[in-house]
Amino acid sequence: MKSLVALMLAVTVPLLSGGCSRGGAIGSTTLEATPGSPVQYRVDPVVDSGRPAAVLSLHSKLETLQGCGYGLTLTNNLEFEIKRMEIRFAAYGHKDVLLDEATANFFGVRPTSGQYVEINFPFTCDRIGYLLMIDPGRCTMGELEERSAQPGQCLAYVDVPDNPYVRLRVE
Repeated sequence: MKSLVALMLAVTVPLLSGGCSRGGAIGSTTLEATPGSPVQYRVDPVVDSGRPAAVLSLHSKLETLQGCGYGLTLTNNLEFEIKRMEIRFAAYGHKDVLLDEATANFFGVRPTSGQYVEINFPFTCDRIGYLLMIDPGRCTMGELEERSAQPGQCLAYVDVPDNPYVRLRVE
């Protein structure tokens, strides 16, 4: 019986005092990435641009072996609800070659609140030179109704701060 207790102590004491091999001390929030696992980068979203506008903040990036994803938050600093807003993102390669497009849709974003969405591309992030934001004129907010909005009118209400992950251009 004494040898069983000694064996249990010999196994559990090093684990409790030194932590595990994947994260350091117990309670640590940093995990070592295993080869092939997704890597996510994140900063706090920008929520205010200093003027009454909706702020579209690209504030996270997820890299996998098969794809690239970005996290976006639209914060509504306008006096009216953004009932619907569609924004297309065209991913261009380093030589201005269109690689793919993804669409972000926001629904029911009330004043002083925000909404998070993700866009994904089927290739690695290092292939993307920049993202071009395209406003197809599909929004319902304030005086703009989906049938009356023209391309470019929806993004006129949106401010886009810089981000650390990818260059954004607005069309």
